Amino acid sequence: MAVASSADAGVVYRYASTFQGHPLITGVSGRVWVEGTSQRQELDPDTSNPRAWDVAISNGTETRLVNLGNQTWYRQKPPAKMPAGYEIKLDGKPKIEHRVEETETVAGRTATKHVIVFAYKLLQNFGGSRVRTNFSTTVFLWIAHDLPKVPLRHFVADEYDAVNRALTEVLDGIDGMPLRLRSSSTRRMDGGPPFTTFVETEISGIEQKDVAAAMFQVPPSFREQEPVYGFASPER
Repeated sequence: MAVASSADAGVVYRYASTFQGHPLITGVSGRVWVEGTSQRQELDPDTSNPRAWDVAISNGTETRLVNLGNQTWYRQKPPAKMPAGYEIKLDGKPKIEHRVEETETVAGRTATKHVIVFAYKLLQNFGGSRVRTNFSTTVFLWIAHDLPKVPLRHFVADEYDAVNRALTEVLDGIDGMPLRLRSSSTRRMDGGPPFTTFVETEISGIEQKDVAAAMFQVPPSFREQEPVYGFASPER
């Protein structure tokens, strides 16, 4: 493993994630290049998991999803507005807790265990019928603080912007990069059973080195298309 001495260098690494309880996927892996707030994520080929993109390129404010086979790309955007008679909104503010626990050795490196717990309630109005859903997530992150800071929003994220904005305040204060992630997310409608998804992510092949600017650009010959929904998000 080649490691440069500069803490300001870019970083390249591989990841492998497994899912339990996810309705669409059981696992995903790939390679990631990071320089500052820019990131490129390339998925490994997987014929068992149909998807609309192979590469996700982010500059910190926008993510572009690239289909190499079709030579097309689209901007990651929230879904269109809900139809008339359907409303969805947060019930109050999300609750977020962050604590730092023990230091451990992970893959031969010293890593500090961070625990992030967040929860919120969602109100949905289906043509006059109101349903409340409770969401709660616990994330364990083992962070190597001697490695370059990477955007943790690609490891810890939610589908609602208000929750992500609150998470960003916590995540931006954590330096370094994760070596391991464990998370469990539970949703439960009032009066219904809970549904829980477990995620385990391992990081390997870490290299500190400069990353060419071209890695964070969509080839100019690729054509922009309308967003595609219903596939896995670039966040792990």
